[in-house]
Amino acid sequence: MKTLWGTPHDISSPVVAKVSRSYLSLWSNPTILASEEPHFGFGHTGLLTSSEVPPSKTEGKPCLTGIPYEELSELRDGDIVKLYPDGRALRIWEEGSHQNVVFVTEKCDCRCIMCPQPPNPDPQPSLWQENKQILSLVNPKTTTICFTGGEPTLELDQLKDLLSICKRRFPDAALSILTNGRRFADFEMTRQLVGIQNKHLLFCVSLDGDTEDVHDQIVGVGGSFGQVIRGLYNLTRFKQLVELRFVIMRQNFKRLPYYAEFVYRNLPFVSHVAFMGLEYTGDAAKNLHTIRIDPTEYAGLLREAVLHLHRRQINVSIYNVPKCLLPRDVWCFAQDSISSWKKSYVDACLPCQEKEHCCGVFTTSIVLSENIKPIGPIGRERSE
Repeated sequence: MKTLWGTPHDISSPVVAKVSRSYLSLWSNPTILASEEPHFGFGHTGLLTSSEVPPSKTEGKPCLTGIPYEELSELRDGDIVKLYPDGRALRIWEEGSHQNVVFVTEKCDCRCIMCPQPPNPDPQPSLWQENKQILSLVNPKTTTICFTGGEPTLELDQLKDLLSICKRRFPDAALSILTNGRRFADFEMTRQLVGIQNKHLLFCVSLDGDTEDVHDQIVGVGGSFGQVIRGLYNLTRFKQLVELRFVIMRQNFKRLPYYAEFVYRNLPFVSHVAFMGLEYTGDAAKNLHTIRIDPTEYAGLLREAVLHLHRRQINVSIYNVPKCLLPRDVWCFAQDSISSWKKSYVDACLPCQEKEHCCGVFTTSIVLSENIKPIGPIGRERSE
């Protein structure tokens, strides 16, 4: 989520509104004018401006002045922003993007050692009403919505409500829920959630090992592996689409081929398997010295796991690993997976022939691979 900074005026509490580039607004929902000029415009409830001078009459409407022009110009009609009293403007929805998320809660019932956004231990206000407001502002033609956290299923009533809104307002949108999967071991809870009958709903479930000791060590809660497996079977009993997500780190990379075989033997019903490179921020940065591994160390084992699943007709992808760190014969599985607001490239990427088709690197990571290199016209990828 991109953050802009300015000087706040008349913002006593967070404000959520849709961005407009037009001076005139006929929307019934709140809109904020993004403009170089310090004028509110007609029908708008707030203003974002690059001018250092506030409007002559603020009329109690929220306003941020002094936002750098280059940053303000990135906002588009239909974006949704959240203004804070400290002068932040957080873009929480990017119009036209396929990577938008609805943040359900900061609470989580796992303590994953590589979590890029660890749960806040302090009590937090519910985001339920704010999320309903966000969905009311989203373009009804949107095609993808992702629900994340924390662990979204810990706010079951909110999640059910948001899914019901999506069913009415975005009936054909592809919905996904990022989850650790533990609560789906509860058959009744699973029944309630899938009973909403969203047309296109994908459950993206974390499973970071093929054995109990590996997975439970990573997520920090004993018994999690068994709960996730039961949850996967419950979801399948209701014929739900499931994607498995395996984050590769020092603790589990040697299990990659065994994991692929485990999935084929025990979970052949999953619709997709994603092997994911690490984002070194949050708890992943805190635990850097115990979890860090360069993709070149596991590239061979990853190749074996990916091809094992592919040959058995299980859909598989690689997320968050630049192509230059992978064997050429698995490039076709590498996805442009990093969200645009936190994706970048290093200087070595500038002449790369595959840059436009590569995921790049996380701007949020405190360390990057030292083995990133440009790929030439005929493919100067790492040799096996």
